[in-house]
Amino acid sequence: MRVDLSFKENIHSEVRALRKKFWLAILLTVIFIWFVNLHATVPAGAQPLKHTVQRGDTLWDICKKYYGDEELWPKLWQMNPFITNPHLLKPGDVITLLEGVPVKESAIKEIEKTPPKASAPAFAYGKTGLDISGFTDVKSIGFLSTKEVEPWGRILSGEEKKVVLSEGDKIYVSMKREREINPGDLFTIYRDSRMLKHPLERKRLGYVISFLGRVRIKEKVKETMEESQKNREVDQESELYKAEIIESYRAAQVGDPVLSYEPISPCIEPMPMERELTTNVVAVKDLREIAGQFTVVYLPYGYNEGIRRGNLFEILEKREVESPKKRMLPDLVIGHAVVMEARPDTATGVVIDTRGEFPNGAYLKGVDWMSAQGVLSLLPECPLQ
Repeated sequence: MRVDLSFKENIHSEVRALRKKFWLAILLTVIFIWFVNLHATVPAGAQPLKHTVQRGDTLWDICKKYYGDEELWPKLWQMNPFITNPHLLKPGDVITLLEGVPVKESAIKEIEKTPPKASAPAFAYGKTGLDISGFTDVKSIGFLSTKEVEPWGRILSGEEKKVVLSEGDKIYVSMKREREINPGDLFTIYRDSRMLKHPLERKRLGYVISFLGRVRIKEKVKETMEESQKNREVDQESELYKAEIIESYRAAQVGDPVLSYEPISPCIEPMPMERELTTNVVAVKDLREIAGQFTVVYLPYGYNEGIRRGNLFEILEKREVESPKKRMLPDLVIGHAVVMEARPDTATGVVIDTRGEFPNGAYLKGVDWMSAQGVLSLLPECPLQ
């Protein structure tokens, strides 16, 4: 009997020892998992599911911040189909983050430490301008003219024998006598295209005037009585001036015409559309057939039709379903363009955002003021003068 009791006591002692080892193992496992999670990437199940867009955010930046991989942006865009353009996100919009992709721990800590920023307010009409200097060089935008442009003069020659003229070159320009020319006056070197046709309607459209550079007049060339008499017999309408090319956008040549320089500010005051208006892109800078973001485009309507500098247009893609009746689908907004200059019967704009390239002839629709503010508020601001 004593032997049996001793045996049972030994069994109970071993069981208690095993239980202690078991719970000790569990405790060590929990500590190990906690330690690993503390120093490892946050698992997908623990990630924040939403991100509130702040001013300046792009899908690339968000992917890099949360996942360390900006190439994931197409997947993030697919998860958030309400986004029309990954370049320009609307402050205050809530983006659903990717599922099943580990999130960087540093992104979580930053969110926990940093209070959420206030969303950008609606654009302040009449107080703030849009700075488009980062989209294009406004001095080189050119324009569309429905008529042939009458030049003020032409480049007669360079001081040195050069075929191609560029910034810094000293030149001689022949200017019309009827124009009042003074030292320091600025002129634009340009080149006009052939007569263009409307890309869709095929009717006569006009000429694209491409700006090549800027010229500053230095002085009028003094002539002797004999030279003056000889020149008047040859050309009674022109006078000769020394000048310098102070800025070059494209290569210029002897014979290129010049126009009086008209400065355009890169700070645009946004303007509401005066009425509903649809039109087309009818020409693209440098006579390209395809346009994209930052491209300068020309419109066949201008000031007389109600277009103003600072108007915003949607770029539309016409869609139809391949079926026996070819049903049309609603237009797809693929980008936006803002008007930089409005002339009486034409306008010049720049594409500020787009999903991709689009052809010459693309449809444009004026954006109402309430909708325009959401897009314009994403652009850099500048003080109006």
